[in-house]
Amino acid sequence: MENFGRSTRRKPSELFINSGEALHIATGAVIPQGVDSVVEWERAEIVGDLLHANPRFGSHIRPAGAECKDGDLLVPRGTQITPGIAGLLSAAGHDHISVTRKPRAVIFFLGDELLHSGIPRGGKVRDSIGPQLKTWLTRLGVEVVSESYIPDELNQLISQRMDLVITFIPATRFFESRLLS
Repeated sequence: MENFGRSTRRKPSELFINSGEALHIATGAVIPQGVDSVVEWERAEIVGDLLHANPRFGSHIRPAGAECKDGDLLVPRGTQITPGIAGLLSAAGHDHISVTRKPRAVIFFLGDELLHSGIPRGGKVRDSIGPQLKTWLTRLGVEVVSESYIPDELNQLISQRMDLVITFIPATRFFESRLLS
């Protein structure tokens, strides 16, 4: 194929490219009229003014609007904005989006009977929920501000402004617990 110059993001080519002709197209540049495929540099060889390659029709060409159509839902409500989601929204022309912050939670593990290490002994039980709960909540998009182990005393509970309060009262201790939620 005969090489006919360049098309860059700053200076798109205005040439019409015929069959058997080629030009250098920078990543992100406008595809000139007549171009039906793009070949990566690694798969091409230039000798003089000739390009030697095996182009496949339509390869590496994405028409405008290929990612989505006007009115398409791009991201469902409640989706965490990751770098990939931010890129998708930017590519679709969204400069600003409405978001809500993650809910925040303080975890208080209540119970005089809980052991936090070792094997259960002396009439106490090993806390098996505590080591799991923060991970569960984090996976659900909750920001865990703190975790505290406190005895079954109401005056030990420190009040903080949180969106979510979760308590666990073992069924066997329900009638003994002085703090109910």
